Amino acid sequence: MSCATCQRIYYDCIYDFHKQNEESIVFLRNHGVLPTDVICPRCRSECVYIKEEHLWQCRSYTDAESRKRQQCDYSVSDFKGSFLDNARIPPWKVVLFVNEFLNQTWSDMILMAKQEMCLRAQEWRSFCCGVTENWLHKQEQIGGESIEVEIGEALIVHRKPDRGPILNQVWLFGGLERTSKRHFVVPLIDKERDKATLVPLIQTFIKPGSVIYSDTGAAYSDLSSLGYHHYVINHSENSDQTHIHTQNIEHLWRKIKWSMRRLSSTGSKCFHQYLARYLFISSEKDKSVLHHKFFREAAQLYVPLSDQPCPSTT
Repeated sequence: MSCATCQRIYYDCIYDFHKQNEESIVFLRNHGVLPTDVICPRCRSECVYIKEEHLWQCRSYTDAESRKRQQCDYSVSDFKGSFLDNARIPPWKVVLFVNEFLNQTWSDMILMAKQEMCLRAQEWRSFCCGVTENWLHKQEQIGGESIEVEIGEALIVHRKPDRGPILNQVWLFGGLERTSKRHFVVPLIDKERDKATLVPLIQTFIKPGSVIYSDTGAAYSDLSSLGYHHYVINHSENSDQTHIHTQNIEHLWRKIKWSMRRLSSTGSKCFHQYLARYLFISSEKDKSVLHHKFFREAAQLYVPLSDQPCPSTT
């Protein structure tokens, strides 16, 4: 992959790629979404890319028993196994669909109204959410030596409109760096909010040596013995220590809850998809690198042929 953190905002993407198929393919290839080379699984030779047909073709010759040279007839689509496999829409529409998906004002109805872009909005939304959900399971660690991190939990309630019955509810656990605002958030789906669940998450997502601020939850009682500097909020004892608080992560919970309110009429599956999408977008302070980050994630989830191991011929 040759792209080193390119930057594009919403309108840059439209200007650069609208009805520009070849430019879109170059962009996708530079981000590892499409292969840069393909090795023939039959004769182990490098395939040649046929630009007009979006096809990789092996043109090597082998010596047959009849002593007549035979050309290998192996060929494969440029999109095989990638994020664009079976896309049924041209590459430029894929890029612009992702551009809409990463927009803060995403709406299925608005996107479906833009028929030139994609008539299969719901299906492609699921594809894109697959990328953000995969990212959710492998978020980067935060914190580090003497870096202050606030941790906490929040309940996201999914209701029918007009405060109807609860359709779904999800507990979230997360941490946030006070200075940089870098954070991680993990949905606790079908998991208890106990020590056995939360401590491994803390060790996975927060680096040792971090200064952690939390409430008095029993799950956090042994963090000091695990290589963290741990401070607990106790309003009756810490009234003169104003730095001991979790106001920053509480603000994050409020933002997430506000963002998820308009999804109250969606089904449970869509609710979790939108949650993953929101967390992916909010994890990046600089929104101009979201496109770069998304397609790099897509390349890891849908591995292009150049990065796949060549099958054995034996």
